[in-house]
Amino acid sequence: MSDREIRDPLLQNLLEEGRVTPDQVREVVEEQSRTGRPTRDLLIDMGLLTEDELLESIAEMLGTRVVNLAALDIPQKVLKAVPASVARMYNVVPVEADAQSVVLATFDLLSPEEVDEIAFVLTRDVSFLAAREEDIKTYLQRFYGDDSESVVDMLEELESELEETEGMVEVGVSEGNAAELERAANLTPRGQVREPGSLSGGTGQGLGHPL
Repeated sequence: MSDREIRDPLLQNLLEEGRVTPDQVREVVEEQSRTGRPTRDLLIDMGLLTEDELLESIAEMLGTRVVNLAALDIPQKVLKAVPASVARMYNVVPVEADAQSVVLATFDLLSPEEVDEIAFVLTRDVSFLAAREEDIKTYLQRFYGDDSESVVDMLEELESELEETEGMVEVGVSEGNAAELERAANLTPRGQVREPGSLSGGTGQGLGHPL
């Protein structure tokens, strides 16, 4: 198997770093095709890398560092910056957050598409830290509830949050301008029939999540 045939970016990076051999990559790819298991799990279970070694490589690819998540005291307001459905879906835990950005701990190498999805849902810039899987799953269980929810349930919950976000951006109406809209409605020219629901309010505003 040539380097060009390796489609998994994690395996490609590990091969370039000399952490795995071409034969080992072939074994992982074959096992993954047979079982469908994640690359990182196979690398660890096959004894090719320890979790710490793998995290170091993932951190390098993400341009970040490895942190001891269990030793961090994460404020509740930071944890609330990420909906439970998003945290569980992508296996991420917020470590820092403000109105414009959020730093997420992850134990896996997220694809560019997944990063874009997270940024879109959170309406913030996202960056990452690498942390051990056990620590992340402990936080997910402790602060975001039971992880036994099915993937379908999480997708439906996430879709609902997306629709709510898009709807609020499109309408952009707050309680503060409701009275202005009502007064505007009363200015309808005489003789013109105003259909129910014909008013639309304001300009769309991107959503933020107050901390």
